[in-house]
Amino acid sequence: MRALLILSSFFVLLNGTITNWSGSQPISDIDLVSIPSGSFEMGSNKGYGDERPSHKVTLDDFLMSATEITQAQYKEIIG
Repeated sequence: MRALLILSSFFVLLNGTITNWSGSQPISDIDLVSIPSGSFEMGSNKGYGDERPSHKVTLDDFLMSATEITQAQYKEIIG
């Protein structure tokens, strides 16, 4: 899940359509799901140093691929 979230940050999303960096070519065959906005506690007060302190994170709603992105799709998006 974390990998998908990180990977999704590289995509340019326009009206629910993934396009390549130029914005000119829609990429097909990628099903997007809407992730609603919300808040959660991130980190841990008892974990490793880079996990501290536990803190509240709030995210706006965003779109994410319903499945993993293939290397071919990634290359098509990134160029």
